[in-house]
Amino acid sequence: TFVGGDINDDNGHGTMTATNSAGSHDNGDYIGVAPDSKLIVGKVFTAAGSGPSITDSVRWAADEGALVINYSGGGGSPYEPTRDAIQYANEKGCLVFVSSGNAGPNSKNWPAYFSNCISVGAIRQDGKLASFSSTNQSVDCAAPGEQVTVGNRNGGYSKVNGTSFSCPWMSGFAALVLELRLKQGLPLFKNLDEFMTFLVTNSVGDVDPNTSWNYGVPSIMKVLESMANDSLIWF
Repeated sequence: TFVGGDINDDNGHGTMTATNSAGSHDNGDYIGVAPDSKLIVGKVFTAAGSGPSITDSVRWAADEGALVINYSGGGGSPYEPTRDAIQYANEKGCLVFVSSGNAGPNSKNWPAYFSNCISVGAIRQDGKLASFSSTNQSVDCAAPGEQVTVGNRNGGYSKVNGTSFSCPWMSGFAALVLELRLKQGLPLFKNLDEFMTFLVTNSVGDVDPNTSWNYGVPSIMKVLESMANDSLIWF
């Protein structure tokens, strides 16, 4: 924990994001995007939803061997030590995903605005950009962020909106892809650019820097179909 106390989630936000990424098969009616993933949990929110910068927690997760780091949060100003921590994680082989923010078009949220992380916006259930999703030239991709089913810290499920929940969907997608690579005896992505190139080849929708995101909306079905047809571009 990076906020004192024990590791138990006394806010709820962390449980919601974790179940979205990696809710397991035996936890009820719903599962996360990558249910076989193992979580390394760092508590960065107090019960009131506040906390320190994620500088120390990102470095800690990278040192613990995380391959994917998710941060669903942020603020309105840059903090250079956090950018350096993300770079440290990148150099250790981590993919760092950060929610783009919920301030709507032409708005910035840090650390998502830093170029060395993967900034994730939100789409609606019809595949269109969610009105709340922050957009700017640093938003890399988008994932479901409207009426997302998540687990609650005290049991049961909720429907929620926000890039806080599209971000762990994207983290789960990355974890699932890494799992498939390892099962096939393939190496992990060498760097962030290689993963982003993979993302382009396995996305649907817009892939244009002049639209709301730069690399499209990832498609799990496209990955699985390409594998079945032996046409997946792995690198």
